[in-house]
Amino acid sequence: MSNNVNKVILVGHVGKNPEVKSFENGGKLVQVSLATKETWKDAAGAKQEQTEWHQVVVRKGSGVNYMEQFVKKGMLLYVEGRLKSKSYKSKSGEEKSVTEIVADEVSILQSAKKSEEVAAA
Repeated sequence: MSNNVNKVILVGHVGKNPEVKSFENGGKLVQVSLATKETWKDAAGAKQEQTEWHQVVVRKGSGVNYMEQFVKKGMLLYVEGRLKSKSYKSKSGEEKSVTEIVADEVSILQSAKKSEEVAAA
C-alpha cells in the first residue's frame, strides 16, 4: 500500500459553459471553471463569504462526451479527481504555474435553473 494520496472531492457551481479542446490525433479534453463557496460569521456576527475558483479538466472519453453534452453554466457538480500542477511561459515570457483538478468522476447534482432558484430563495 502506498503512503501517498492525491484525491480531491469538490461540489460547486459551473462558472461558464465547458470549453472543449480537440487535438490532431482525434483526442479531446474539456475544461470547466468550478466555484466553491465558504460562508461564516465573523466576530461581530456579520456574514462573510469567500469563493474559490477551481480549474477542472476531463480527459477520459466518456467523461469528455458527458461534459460536452450535458454540463452547462450554473449547474451544481460533484467532481472527484486529483491535483496536477504545471508550469509554462506566458506570451510575455513570464513563468506561470497553474494547479488543476484532473477529474475521474463528474456528476450533475442540480440543473442550472434549479441552482438559480435555490440561490434566489
